[in-house]
Amino acid sequence: MALTRATSQRRQLEDLTCVHPNAAGWDIGSAELVGAGPPDRDPAPVRVLRTFPPALPALGAGRSWGIATVALESTGVVWVPMYERREPAGLTPSLVTARPSKTVPGRQSDGKAAPWLQQRHTLGRLRGSVRPDAARVPVRTLARERAARIARRAPHLNHVQPARKQLHSPLNVVLSDSTGVTGLAIRRAIVAGARDPARRAEWRTPGGTASVAESTKALTGHWPAAHLCIVQQARAIVDYYTNKRAVGDAELERQYQSMESRGEPNAPLPDRPRATPGAKSKNAPTCNVRAPMARLRGVALVAVLGLAASRVQTLIAEIGTAMTHFPTGKHVWSWLGLAPRHAIAGGKVLRSRTMKVRSRAHQAVRDAAAAVGRSDSAVGAA
Repeated sequence: MALTRATSQRRQLEDLTCVHPNAAGWDIGSAELVGAGPPDRDPAPVRVLRTFPPALPALGAGRSWGIATVALESTGVVWVPMYERREPAGLTPSLVTARPSKTVPGRQSDGKAAPWLQQRHTLGRLRGSVRPDAARVPVRTLARERAARIARRAPHLNHVQPARKQLHSPLNVVLSDSTGVTGLAIRRAIVAGARDPARRAEWRTPGGTASVAESTKALTGHWPAAHLCIVQQARAIVDYYTNKRAVGDAELERQYQSMESRGEPNAPLPDRPRATPGAKSKNAPTCNVRAPMARLRGVALVAVLGLAASRVQTLIAEIGTAMTHFPTGKHVWSWLGLAPRHAIAGGKVLRSRTMKVRSRAHQAVRDAAAAVGRSDSAVGAA
């Protein structure tokens, strides 16, 4: 008698090795939370609860099911409270991508995703994502929000340029950077009502390349109220984001101080590499994070050529201070998307290219490499 399809599939599953016998699966949505445990330990292995804070501890029922590990999909941010509540409770959460379940028909419907996750996790068919420890989560959150504020501020800096040109005040001709210290000071003076070009030209920094006479000519313009309003509003928004960034930098420094150190607390810092003449970073941390980051890692990464304080901060926030979750250094480069993937067929390399990844650490390493290439060093001259 021929075996039915269901019987054949059941026997195939029984032949597979059970890797995590005490595993559960969670399907977390914005309205409902579905948890599935081992079907042989509870008469109702699938439980559905509303998405309310009191339901979080009751969903897993880890003690009654004897569960030790839980698999949950990284969809949106609704999984974050569940992940953080289960980790202190003694369960080992495994955050998996939702991509595999999207390719299986019917697995995204209500009540089916959680049992499927539980079954796959029991058989060891799910690979957990790299998730920072509890001490590093605040640092990563603040660092990402800091980068987001810088990105939100940039369009408002660009809004000033067309309005300034229509004011017939070509600052870009006499200033190498119209959004620098001198440019912002002159812009604030214009908004405040200063109309004397000679007085505003005196605000130029001593290192300016244009003379006072040239600056005076460039600052002689006319002042339509509409364009002045645009400049004033953009300046207010830019100042708001700049001030909030300083507040976030102070909180970041406090979080660094609370993290466990891997080096000597009072170890001397090595000298920094020689900076490129005229190089400056407007988005550098406003607080001194060089010493805390050296204390965390046990080595001053800022002293490495190409690694500025902001890039080191990104690497620590995204990768962490311990590399135990990476077997070798090659695994780190592969995870960052910097190692080429070879497509070989018939012994012939069809293509060799890096993967497209959305990683802040990936971009920080690429920016560091570009900075080294432009530097006055042996590597930059090669």
